[in-house]
Amino acid sequence: MIVRVQSRSGIKRLDVSESDTTQTLYGEVSKCYEIDAANFQLMLSRDSGEILRSSPRSTLRSLKISNGHMFFLIESAGRERKGETKKSEERLGNAEEDEVDVILSKEDGTIKRDRDPQLCRHGVNAKCVHCLPIEPFDETYLKSREPPIKHLSFHSYVRKITCGVDKGKYAFLESSGGTGKIRGRESQDEWKEMASTITLKRQIYRHVDNILFEHPNIVDRFLNYWRRSGKQRIGYLYGRYEVHRDVPLGIKAVVSAIYEPPQESTAYSVELLEDTRGEIADKIASHLKLKKVGWIFTDLEPRKDDKTLVKYKRHGDSYFLTAEECIMAGDLQLQYPNACRLAPSGVFGSKFVTVIVTGNESGQIHFEGYQVSNQCASLVQDDYLVPTLDAPELGYIRESTPERYIPDVLFMEKDGYKVARPLPIEYLIIDLPAAFPQDPDPLLPGSSAEPFVVENRADIGDAQTFEHFADNMEKQPKDQFMTTMADFHVLFFLATCETIDILQPLVPLLCEATCKRDTSAVLQWKESEEWKTAEVLMEHYNYTGRGPPSGHSLAIPGQKSLWTCLMCTFVNKPEIGRAV
Repeated sequence: MIVRVQSRSGIKRLDVSESDTTQTLYGEVSKCYEIDAANFQLMLSRDSGEILRSSPRSTLRSLKISNGHMFFLIESAGRERKGETKKSEERLGNAEEDEVDVILSKEDGTIKRDRDPQLCRHGVNAKCVHCLPIEPFDETYLKSREPPIKHLSFHSYVRKITCGVDKGKYAFLESSGGTGKIRGRESQDEWKEMASTITLKRQIYRHVDNILFEHPNIVDRFLNYWRRSGKQRIGYLYGRYEVHRDVPLGIKAVVSAIYEPPQESTAYSVELLEDTRGEIADKIASHLKLKKVGWIFTDLEPRKDDKTLVKYKRHGDSYFLTAEECIMAGDLQLQYPNACRLAPSGVFGSKFVTVIVTGNESGQIHFEGYQVSNQCASLVQDDYLVPTLDAPELGYIRESTPERYIPDVLFMEKDGYKVARPLPIEYLIIDLPAAFPQDPDPLLPGSSAEPFVVENRADIGDAQTFEHFADNMEKQPKDQFMTTMADFHVLFFLATCETIDILQPLVPLLCEATCKRDTSAVLQWKESEEWKTAEVLMEHYNYTGRGPPSGHSLAIPGQKSLWTCLMCTFVNKPEIGRAV
């Protein structure tokens, strides 16, 4: 007779005899699925949950197993078949899971509870319903926290959809909305196969649960641009992801530096320009074991009655994110997807965060963190969502045209579903707390005497030039060289300055030593001939107020020397011929 076995990978049929024992059946299933018999169980019925025991005496006839019976294969927790492991690796492809995801996937995740002296009636070593560990997605526990946890962490959500008897054999994470399936189809016959509507749902989980700036000086230097010019500013956050123990299986984005790309700004707007040196910033970050984790922008406007305070503009009666900002956040999240083994495509969602610097109720500068939902990112990817002209808190779903079909997008309100024309943006956003540590220990502390200027600020007189660098280095304490050089903006200058480009090949070594906080390696770097040459250039500038003396040659042992022109102050490379 034929019996069927259903597993995570689908249904398979086995040819067995009524006289076969259950032990024989387990052996056949083990061969079919390439999994050890000790690592799975067969369930007789999904409704009853009764497990079929492997026995050399019990036959299928005695258990009344008939032709066409369906068994359900349940794998032991923590076990994974060779085929499934290979599939997971194939899904990831070139995407590499973050270290924090690997750590959390191996953790138990349950929340331990102590013995209750009033409700528990058992001994110290026993457990009951009042003191058993609970799951990380337990709603009662999350609501009881102070403050309450509104969203599940992503790994708690994964545990929720993969728990139970079937261990999540049908759990797959795919891009929500299905909007990608209808992109580019134009024929009438294909329209019939397209979704007529897309229903938006509030996202119950978030990929990042907290944003932590390693030191207040990181954002203080960022805000100095607004303080001096009154113009708004955008920056990219470089940092890393770590386990956040305040939320079950939570993740926090730890920010170590802010890079400011080229931009033109006013008091009310910012326009990003082409960044030809953005890859250099990424390489410096990678040498520091950092990556882009988000973006930050200001929305600050002084109050008319008191210039020392800022306006409280973003609140429940106005908006938290505008539609344009929401679309920008969605686009950035799409550029930095999250590697996930449960996703058929290998990626699902994003950990890329958005931080807004604005005013709070008391008029003080306040930091707010957000992400947009995965459904919002899908709408942005397919260019369905656009801003409205006169209401920043509302978006609008494009309408179908003869050239392009766009399904209706619905969202839930108190009186039922409504078409998202317009769409309240708050339906698409997820808020996260942004904070600072009580005892800062930053990776890149920078100078405590006078920090070096930030890149791309020439419009307010802060240009990263050799002259500025020489002046700044002269003001630094000689015994704090490592702290002075442990500055993202200093490292970026050394990697891009053409005057002392002999240092550029050594910047990765300095970054790695800084990342390891290896004082001896940094001091060894300081003794290099390249840095000694740079010091000669800086000393000459600080002494004369101009470049190296005309015709002077700056030699490095074993290499051709730099030389300066007799007619100007340029420092020339060895391969350039000398002027006569």
